[in-house]
Amino acid sequence: MDDLEELAVVAGRGPAGWLTDWQQAGVRAQAALDDALAIRHDEVGRPGALRTSQLVASTVRGPLVLGSSSVIRDVDLSWRPPTVPQSIVYANRGLAGIDGTVSTASGVALGTGQRTVLLCGDLTLLHDVGGLLVGPGEREPDLDIVVVNDAGGAIFAGLEHGLVAQREGMAEVVERFFGTPQDVEVRALCAAYGLEWIPVDSEDDLLSTLGGSPGAGRRVLELRSDRSARPRVRRQVEAAVRATFR
Repeated sequence: MDDLEELAVVAGRGPAGWLTDWQQAGVRAQAALDDALAIRHDEVGRPGALRTSQLVASTVRGPLVLGSSSVIRDVDLSWRPPTVPQSIVYANRGLAGIDGTVSTASGVALGTGQRTVLLCGDLTLLHDVGGLLVGPGEREPDLDIVVVNDAGGAIFAGLEHGLVAQREGMAEVVERFFGTPQDVEVRALCAAYGLEWIPVDSEDDLLSTLGGSPGAGRRVLELRSDRSARPRVRRQVEAAVRATFR
């Protein structure tokens, strides 16, 4: 339907003031989330996965490509309006959503002619590590790859698999087949492919690097994160938001 009045007839109208109520609730929820992440940051002395996702998504200046699994859910949970106008957010979907993500981001950068940011987890990077190869004579994309490295697949702890892991004798099985732990040196991978590697140890590191004026080419920004802490952080955030509406 193109006509809003016609849509209102079919869908009905909300009570007076509902939009303002929703907007005010959103502001309160965002403030509670931000406070919870700030407390977490003070506890560990560095940004975690959720805070990193929030910072990247809200400060990126050009196209943003999101890796599947945990990262895209982190952005969905913590999203704040960008501080500057932003173009398009891209993400792969489907049964094997993490496959080809580096190549997708490279294609976005080459196709748009803009410096692009890819935010992904370590397994997403490793599943398409071949996408880092740029052959002689090929154009190199202008691309920042922000890798949240928690040494495996974090998403399953928050799904049914996390409950299975709590059963007697199942923790190691779930970790092996779903957590899929890895200890690959991202720095060494970058050296092998000729990419600049930048460790991220603080919010200032992340913001100054992404907000600067990089030259052409590709960089990999690696932030180490504790995968085991992820479920607890989410519970803290959810509890903080719920508390604002009591």
